[in-house]
Amino acid sequence: MKICVIKDESNNNLEIGYLFYYENSDVFIIELSDKIQDIDVPLFFYPFFRRGIYTLNPEWSLRWVRQRIVPSDRQNLGSILKKNGLKEYNEFKLLILADGRCAQDDCAVFPYNKNSLPEWVSERMNNKLELAVALDDYKLFLVYANQKTCFVDTKALIAKKKELKILLAKPQIFKDAHLLPGGNGVIWSEGVFLMTEELRQTGITLPFSKNEFINILKSSILDTSDVCDELKCSRQYVSKLVQNNELTYLKESGNSRMYYRSEVDKLKQ
Repeated sequence: MKICVIKDESNNNLEIGYLFYYENSDVFIIELSDKIQDIDVPLFFYPFFRRGIYTLNPEWSLRWVRQRIVPSDRQNLGSILKKNGLKEYNEFKLLILADGRCAQDDCAVFPYNKNSLPEWVSERMNNKLELAVALDDYKLFLVYANQKTCFVDTKALIAKKKELKILLAKPQIFKDAHLLPGGNGVIWSEGVFLMTEELRQTGITLPFSKNEFINILKSSILDTSDVCDELKCSRQYVSKLVQNNELTYLKESGNSRMYYRSEVDKLKQ
């Protein structure tokens, strides 16, 4: 992950926010400061700031980056890249080469040490997602970095956005939910995502924490070795139980499988 601070050079280098670039996923996320005054917000960011949206989604973050660099369809792009020592088109590297300056405003970007982020950024990172599990009927189970857990019925959110309605048309796609880089939301495919903050506003906080959830999992799931110890049997016997549909496994990993403790307890009775 690369981090840059966004400053307004015409306004005493006022910190507007921070740009996060997740290079492995090639995703940009902009975090706007909620500490600045309306009059100081650059025009591009003002519509979001006015609505209380301080985390720009990947699409809008990328739009901001692209308006500050040479476009990918530039006629003499090859010579421009070569002149700047680039072997291929890379939006982040191009942004850094010119400090993110453009004619539309007086903002610039500068690399920033992640260990020196201001407190408001650290607090916001603490409210990002660590886990998202798709359940039946368009529901999500979420775990946040701040230990909180949440249950969200996403049907109303999906219905409001035309780019998400494919999830209603093809319910099987919903099960393929995974996290946006940095825990900034839940994504199904390019352009089909929900941001963390809108999920939080819709969700219901659950009465147990992340650690309590982990303890529930630890006490509810057994691997093959655990089952053998509990039933005092061999691995071959466990396999036979599975073949006879007396025991079902939740997941297989290498030479081991995960089992639901309740089923094992019933076999011990």
